[in-house]
Amino acid sequence: MTGKPRGRLIQAAHELNKRIQENPRKSLKTSQTFYVEKVEKGETEEADFALLMNSMMAAREESIHGVPSWFKVVGFALGGVTLVFLMVLVFASMWGHSVPPESRFLVHFAFSLASALCVAALGGEAAASGNIPLVGKHPLAFSATGGIAVLVIMLAVLHWLYPVGP
Repeated sequence: MTGKPRGRLIQAAHELNKRIQENPRKSLKTSQTFYVEKVEKGETEEADFALLMNSMMAAREESIHGVPSWFKVVGFALGGVTLVFLMVLVFASMWGHSVPPESRFLVHFAFSLASALCVAALGGEAAASGNIPLVGKHPLAFSATGGIAVLVIMLAVLHWLYPVGP
């Protein structure tokens, strides 16, 4: 795409955005009017691009404002609780009290779950995918993102670093 067509597309998106900002309560009507005007002038590509950009910005705006204000507070609180939990384990091990081998999975699970909830609440991203060999040559494939991925990743890493059992 050369500079001139791209410039017309961007200019059309700016024009639609300006019209909507002038009267935000009538954004649907403004968008419809804008589209009809552009199509009548034979500028269908500009109209389509402007509507696409407008809908993308509206979706982004909605996702930003869709999260409750207390959600991040919960994320920070879970992070703090997890940190205190790990610090207690470290201090306890300094005084000769260690986690029994048969209870390590519970520690792994508690830490992984708290980490997953913290990441989900703070809006972090993570991804995990792999195969679980359930039936011979036909493994079960999985994929996870967000908090669930953190849970899976943390459980796998902790199991590898600190094996359960004797």
